[in-house]
Amino acid sequence: IALDKPDEDLMAKIGMGLAEGCRQANCTLSGGETAILPELVHGFDIAGTSVGYVKQKDIIDGTQISEGDVLIGLKSSGPHSNGYTLIRKLFDGDAEVGKQLIEPTRIYVKEVMDLIGQIDVHGIAHITGGGLDNISRINDNFQYVIDKPLPVPSVFDWLQEKGNVEDKEMYRTFNMGMGMMIVVDEKDAENALSILGSDSQIIGSVRNGQGVEHGALKTD
Repeated sequence: IALDKPDEDLMAKIGMGLAEGCRQANCTLSGGETAILPELVHGFDIAGTSVGYVKQKDIIDGTQISEGDVLIGLKSSGPHSNGYTLIRKLFDGDAEVGKQLIEPTRIYVKEVMDLIGQIDVHGIAHITGGGLDNISRINDNFQYVIDKPLPVPSVFDWLQEKGNVEDKEMYRTFNMGMGMMIVVDEKDAENALSILGSDSQIIGSVRNGQGVEHGALKTD
């Protein structure tokens, strides 16, 4: 953590946020340092790295994906820390919009680990900056057709209107209500939904082809 001046109240709030994030992710904050750099930093800057390991036989790399697999979407809690350069320029002080913009990024560790422990998961895509383009990166030998998308939160409607952004650009920049997508065999889909809970739904399927199709929108 780098700051322009010592601030105990700010550091306490940051510490509580980091602790809650670690609790949700079932991980340990093993170390770090604080630097006071008034000549370089205005306000504060936080940088962190997460390190883990997985047995090679358990790696989910998308190679098991096949035609007919089902796509399951997990709801996001908002923009998820992506696109805030544009958001800061557009924000006009609206309190209701502001509440949605500062909603913490959702952490999916518990749901996903529960799922992996019970079902053979074929692929996982974290929908961060890049939007729908993140999906085909897990295996670009197939087309991912989304015909039952998750609802789009109103904050994205606000963003699109304020920024005069086209539909395709919105879906290639923001998560648009889906923070993570999981690929499973069709026979496991209903069981997967019961494990993931009410914030998940079947959004589409895997087909022959390439890219992502979302209604009238297509990516390469």
